[in-house]
Amino acid sequence: ALKSALTDLRGAYLYGSATLGGLHVDSDVDVLAISGAPLTGSERSMLTERLLTASGKLGAGGVRPLEVTVMSAAEALSPGYPPLRDYQYGEWLRAGIEQGRIPQPQHDPDAAILLWQVRISGVTLLGAPPCDTIAPTPESAIRRAIGGALPDLMGYLKGDERNVLLTLARMLYTLRERGICAKDTAAEWLKAFLAPDDAAIIELARQEYLGRARHDWRALYPDAARAAQAMHALILSELTR
Repeated sequence: ALKSALTDLRGAYLYGSATLGGLHVDSDVDVLAISGAPLTGSERSMLTERLLTASGKLGAGGVRPLEVTVMSAAEALSPGYPPLRDYQYGEWLRAGIEQGRIPQPQHDPDAAILLWQVRISGVTLLGAPPCDTIAPTPESAIRRAIGGALPDLMGYLKGDERNVLLTLARMLYTLRERGICAKDTAAEWLKAFLAPDDAAIIELARQEYLGRARHDWRALYPDAARAAQAMHALILSELTR
């Protein structure tokens, strides 16, 4: 889809679960593409059309969902803050896309973490290695990105409890350990820093992420909210150091 839709594709990189411990039951496939120039309208439409076909729908089984992000070469080598993400496709956007809302450029704090992650752990699918196409990300930008993403993430908790809890765990791991790891690894690491009841909820999220159990998160929401607030406080404490 990328090679056929983008006229100046400089690089494509696999990252995320696929390169940090392996794909799990509900994992999507994360790809960053570097384009020589911002996408044209026709490139944007063609890429979207092809990704709608290539990506598996959430919960449908079979073909895995795709998350594809495109950034211009100039932005990847000299990102502002927040970086300008030229394009992003994900299955959570499918309904809007099918109604005609084609993904557009957007300044996104999370793109700073994405670039950092790809540079240190991405696998090259096409083009030059990521160290040649992506600038190093200053620690200050990573901290700003985590702080910038935190309010929206907490707002997504109800209805997406497992993923929010695991993402909070990984944020804390990054802040304290200055590294990136799989969500289940971050959850296991974090349990030592939490009260026993909160650690137990994190373990439920970890087990579900690994495909070993399914839980009724609507019933568990009060416990998930308590654990999330505890992690939120720890993150804020790290950010103010």
